[in-house]
Amino acid sequence: MSYTNPFSSHTIKASATILAYIKAAGRQACSDPVLLDLSALEADLNEMHCNAWLSEQERGLYHRFKLEKRKKEWLAGRICAKIALENYFLTHCRGQKIPAGPEVTIAASKSGRPFATWNGGERLHQGPDISISHSGNLALALAAQTCCGVDIQKTTDTLVRVKERFCTTPEERLLLSTVQKIDPRIHLALLWAAKEAAQKALSLSVMPGFLDLVLVRIEQIGHKELLFIFRRQGRQTPLPSEILVVTTCYQTYGLGICIP
Repeated sequence: MSYTNPFSSHTIKASATILAYIKAAGRQACSDPVLLDLSALEADLNEMHCNAWLSEQERGLYHRFKLEKRKKEWLAGRICAKIALENYFLTHCRGQKIPAGPEVTIAASKSGRPFATWNGGERLHQGPDISISHSGNLALALAAQTCCGVDIQKTTDTLVRVKERFCTTPEERLLLSTVQKIDPRIHLALLWAAKEAAQKALSLSVMPGFLDLVLVRIEQIGHKELLFIFRRQGRQTPLPSEILVVTTCYQTYGLGICIP
């Protein structure tokens, strides 16, 4: 891109371990995950950020939001996605023009899945696929050659209250015996983020429910990185027999990244 990224000091670099496993698990070209602290978006500068990053269509959508928190989350997600696209193009599409942020529009399909367009609606390089998430004070995005899914989840008491909607007793036992954390809520944040990331990555073929994705194994792949292995229960589907999601903790958040 022709402009300088003003958020380089606010984006959190993924570890070499998580990058290696993301790319090995998916066996597809992808960007580095982009994690942005929303504190980088100061209210009095957000209009400048809008002009630097958003297309005309996106600026119209941005100004429709009433709540400042929602505006900031939405803007941060678009910035993360465009940084991820820049990284993808620089790494995997050498020699191809990299469109600047305002030339790219992150649109949404009827299902809500984001995709990138540019030059008045042309699909960006027939993809790549992108996934966006935000929770608490962080936003996360990834761009990949194939379908991908990312999710970030802050640890909250709400996860404990709704645990039965996404975590079975055997899964909780597996988490407690494998993931050595003092706060059991981080187990739930990791599991939620992993299942949400898997759902997003698989949404073009079939959208499994949280309880349809069964956590069967956890592998420690780095100092803080884990590989969650899921199987789909119930009727036969075109899904792979095992679904791999790379997870990690960042501060009080669980992160999940899936490229099936």
